[in-house]
Amino acid sequence: MRPKPEKSQWELRNEKNKANVRWLFILAVTGYFTYVLKNGPLPAEGSAAYFNWLYIGALVSAYSLANAGIHLYLARNDRAGKSLPPGVKYLTMLLDLVVVSLVIVPTGGEKSMFFLLYIVVIISNSMRYGIQAGIV
Repeated sequence: MRPKPEKSQWELRNEKNKANVRWLFILAVTGYFTYVLKNGPLPAEGSAAYFNWLYIGALVSAYSLANAGIHLYLARNDRAGKSLPPGVKYLTMLLDLVVVSLVIVPTGGEKSMFFLLYIVVIISNSMRYGIQAGIV
C-alpha cells in the first residue's frame, strides 16, 4: 500500500527540516567544543584522554558528511516525486541518537548540559512518526 501523496510530502518536508536543524546543531557543538578545548576546563572529569581535536574533527566531519548525504537523498526523492522509504526515518533517528551520545559522553554524561537532547530527539521523532519510532 503506497502512502498518500500528502503524507509523502509531509514526511519529506519533516526530514528536510530535521536535516536543517542538524546543521545548526553541528555549528553549536563545534563552537562549544572548540571553546572548551581552547579555554578549558574540560567539561567532564577523565575526558582528557579522548576529548581532543581529532575527536572533534572526526565527530563533526562524520556527522556533516552523513547530513549532506541525507540532504542530497531527500532532494533527489523530492525532485522525482518519490515517497520516503520507512528505513530512512529510522536511520536518521539512530544517527541522531548516536551523535547526541558522542556529544554527551565527553561533556559530563548525565550531568551534561546536552543531556536534554536525548529527550528532544525521542519526543520529536515520536511526534513525527508515532510511538513505534519512539520505542525504536
